[in-house]
Amino acid sequence: MVLRDYQYHFRFSFIHHASRERIFYKRTSTNALRKNVRRPLVKDMKRQISFFTITILIIIIWGCVQNPSLNDTPKPYSDQELARQTLIRFFDYLHDGRYQETTSLYGGTYDMMIAQNPDLDSTDHAALFRNACTLNGLRCLKVKTASLEKQVSPTEFRFLVEFQNEDGSLFVLGPCCGANATDMPPQSVFPYTVMKDAQGNFLLQDLPVYVP
Repeated sequence: MVLRDYQYHFRFSFIHHASRERIFYKRTSTNALRKNVRRPLVKDMKRQISFFTITILIIIIWGCVQNPSLNDTPKPYSDQELARQTLIRFFDYLHDGRYQETTSLYGGTYDMMIAQNPDLDSTDHAALFRNACTLNGLRCLKVKTASLEKQVSPTEFRFLVEFQNEDGSLFVLGPCCGANATDMPPQSVFPYTVMKDAQGNFLLQDLPVYVP
């Protein structure tokens, strides 16, 4: 009876131990398989990320080579160009009826406009420009071309200006007051001066073309 019990116990222990070994081997094999599967996936992902990063860098570098301006620091405008822009903006404002803004770009005299508008406040420069353009015969047209004729000094710039009619055609000032083309040849180019003041502001010194 004791021998049987011992044999039974020995057989049960052997089977239980073998079963545990099979389970452990199965788990170990599964974990190893998972690791073997994960390693190529991780390596493949790293390769893809590296390839993607290199591709992006190549595209960026190629874009900079093809467009050198991206690497250039914007250069400040010269005084000549700033004076020219002031001239063009002055006439744009007048043409568009932005008279208050026009006054900030004008450094010439208001005497003629004041004389033509005695009922206006002489200090209301915007109103003077409004009447000058709409009632007093000044042709407040947009600039067609403006080229520097001469830089008289570091603060004085003289331009030759052409204007355009509303249809975009060249404005030409014809003979006036009974004169003929021989006595008063048609004029399409007009001189204008821009000055730079002590504060660095560029101011137009001349009024628009006058047509009686």
